[in-house]
Amino acid sequence: MQRKDRLLLLAFFLSGWSALGYEMLWTRLLALGLGSESLGIMGVLLGFFGGMAAGAWLLYDRIHRSAHPLKWFLALESVVLGYGAVSPFLFSWTSAHLPPLIGPLAGDNHSMGGLVTSLLFAGLLLLPATLCMGATLVALVEARRRAMADGAGRALARLYAVNTLGAALGIGCTIYVFLPALGFIYTMIVLCAGSAMAILLAWWWQRKAGKQKPEPLAEHRKEPISHLPVRFMRTLAILLGLAGIGTEIVSIHLMSQVLENTIYTFANILVVYLAGTFAGAWYYQRWIRRSGRNLLKGLSNGLALLAFSILAGAWMLRGGEAISHAFTGTFASSLAGELLYAIMVLFIPTALMGYTFSLVIGSFEQEGLGKAYALNTLGGSLASLVFGLAAIHWLGYWMSWYLVMTLYLVLFLLVSRKALQPVKQRYLIAACCLLPAVGGYNGSPLFQPEEGWHELYRKDGQYGTVIVSEHPPMPGMGNMPERRLQVNRQFRMGGGASYAEQRMGHFSMLLAPEAKHVLFLGLGTATTLGSVVAYPVGKVDAVELVPEVLETLPYFGEANNNVTSNPNVTFHAADARRYVAASKDTFDLIVADLFHPGKDGAGNLFSLEHYQALCDHLRPDGKVVQWVPLHQFDTDNLRVLVQTFMKVFPNTHAFLALYNPHTPLLGLVGFNDKDDFPSARLLNAYLQPQYLPGHAIRNARDFWAAYVGDAQALKLFADRSPLNTDMYPYILFHAPVYVYEQTEADRSESLKDLFTYRKPFTEEMVGDTALYRLSLATFDAAGKFLQGQIEFAERGMDREALAYYLEAYQADPDFAPVVGTLVGFGKASPDNARALMPFLQEKDKVRLQPFIQR
Repeated sequence: MQRKDRLLLLAFFLSGWSALGYEMLWTRLLALGLGSESLGIMGVLLGFFGGMAAGAWLLYDRIHRSAHPLKWFLALESVVLGYGAVSPFLFSWTSAHLPPLIGPLAGDNHSMGGLVTSLLFAGLLLLPATLCMGATLVALVEARRRAMADGAGRALARLYAVNTLGAALGIGCTIYVFLPALGFIYTMIVLCAGSAMAILLAWWWQRKAGKQKPEPLAEHRKEPISHLPVRFMRTLAILLGLAGIGTEIVSIHLMSQVLENTIYTFANILVVYLAGTFAGAWYYQRWIRRSGRNLLKGLSNGLALLAFSILAGAWMLRGGEAISHAFTGTFASSLAGELLYAIMVLFIPTALMGYTFSLVIGSFEQEGLGKAYALNTLGGSLASLVFGLAAIHWLGYWMSWYLVMTLYLVLFLLVSRKALQPVKQRYLIAACCLLPAVGGYNGSPLFQPEEGWHELYRKDGQYGTVIVSEHPPMPGMGNMPERRLQVNRQFRMGGGASYAEQRMGHFSMLLAPEAKHVLFLGLGTATTLGSVVAYPVGKVDAVELVPEVLETLPYFGEANNNVTSNPNVTFHAADARRYVAASKDTFDLIVADLFHPGKDGAGNLFSLEHYQALCDHLRPDGKVVQWVPLHQFDTDNLRVLVQTFMKVFPNTHAFLALYNPHTPLLGLVGFNDKDDFPSARLLNAYLQPQYLPGHAIRNARDFWAAYVGDAQALKLFADRSPLNTDMYPYILFHAPVYVYEQTEADRSESLKDLFTYRKPFTEEMVGDTALYRLSLATFDAAGKFLQGQIEFAERGMDREALAYYLEAYQADPDFAPVVGTLVGFGKASPDNARALMPFLQEKDKVRLQPFIQR
């Protein structure tokens, strides 16, 4: 008998395969219009699940009364197919026109108005497809029930299982294969082909199965076969959906703390979640034939095991850092490590979820099944609010995880009471869950802090755990302790990097020293912003995606010039891209701070459409400075970025903020009109101590020495590279590969490749002949020094590295980085000092003389 439904199972497998691919694409495309911030994402999830719940609820009675329920599936899947085909163009148009329409709420990450707006628009945009998706399972269960004699409960489990398996494989194919190779539009065509095949196979099964007589809807609802009250079972359906999606949301947040948190990390977790659900549902439809349908006992046991598995998952979660370290090396091994970690944490709980879902929803048999499925989906949509927003915000990640366990434990107690299990047995099981949870909970992080650092601030948020830590004063730092901002295991800002961040701010302002309105995207410790506000700027709008980062800024007040108390600075907790698109202001200068290209969602900030939006918000003589962390880009992705930036800003120049091969920082400077560099007089006017304390940039020669090249040089470097667009987000899918495979030796790869195209500035750009000639010498010294730095990083202070340093010193004996390096080398030993003496000027020989006689 099972063979009779193979075509139907294959049809629903392909339907699930396409459906989760659609969901991935729609979520990404909607984020372009509603923002990548937490409220925007939660709004999309609410709209998606809400539409599915509405479809199952509203269409169930019609499908059940229909003479041909399979025709409903054919019609519903056809609507999904058609909507999928037009959705890339619809959502692209929406992303361009929606943010200006709804104004500031489009970029708001900190108010209920932002959530309501996202929910409203996401729900409306997705409604045509989600209504149909919600009713497809109902239609196929009804069609199969009429053709076969094993009941709606088993039909639900079999169909739900293969649909979920298809969904798991659909995510893998979409994220790993189709999107990186094809982009959104062509991937959507492939997914539509999957829907078309599902329609064809279902139609073929209908022809082979023959016509079925319709069964009228019963006048009175029957109790479920478990003999529990209908109201109780429907409540159970809602709470199972709430707990199931709550587990998904909290586990993703917890695991992302220690994993790389790329788009592949999210896909790996979701694949394991769906694969486990498939396994549980498939086991149920096999078990139900052998068990004599002792469903109440099976449900009670399943809920108890679910609570225990969530408790066990808390201990499994703590192994993430060890697994992450053990599987580094290649893209494949890193992904295998992420999958293993997700399997350890999620597979058993999700298998039990698939089992209990099938048992509860299937127990409604005929007339209540569609409504029960709708209520379960509604519970899943509410999880976005209960766990995604409220629990994580108020309780943190760990307590939210234990809240899921407690919810399953409460459901077990309720069901076991209905099953008349002994009271002592029920409460013994509850104690076995709660006591280890209470005794073992300490809220400790999933990753270990580095030795010598202690926390000043720690808070869980929608984007991870935000930590401020401090290290006692180090030699050479005076009496000042070192402070660092950290988001999860991967991001560390501040500390020893403050000097580089200061230079980034000063370079940005020296390119537009008379800017009156500045837009600053991305803050971190706000050290770069602190350098910006040292200049006579009238107004600064500072945008940061992570609200908790804004709370940490006072900890870095000395480094960031106390920007939180500056009346000229307005802070916005928002998605940078959506904030720009929704803004009606124009700016003299836009500074895009460092964005990690491999992290999920960051690729949108390097897209052609985003740069066009920045250009549209510039005043006629305005400038955009995009700071690029070269150590997080391989050469191919850097070429794509440069090509994309120059497509919008053909007149682009590049500067290097720091001569450090470990963390090289490149500034792409896009001019809205002609390249109007500040005159030598204006540059010298701002190269004064009141603007540049600590000698972040010493003089005009130091400024020009950091020059990398003009538009011609950059065009040669990026020649024939593809563009990074919303429909083909190259960086989103290719940058993570470098993240997983990168070694310490790779960190300067893109810098070395870019520097082969290095080109000096022109006398016209400098505007002063004498300064131009002096700056050329410093420019040459900077190039030789950087070559020495790269050599030193790879092989230590060998003969070749020292030769580069000496050439740099001869080109400009006043170039501070090389002077400091050579003097430090000489102080290391008397032999070093004596070897350097013939090459040094008198001013530097004096500094080394005491070390020769030591």
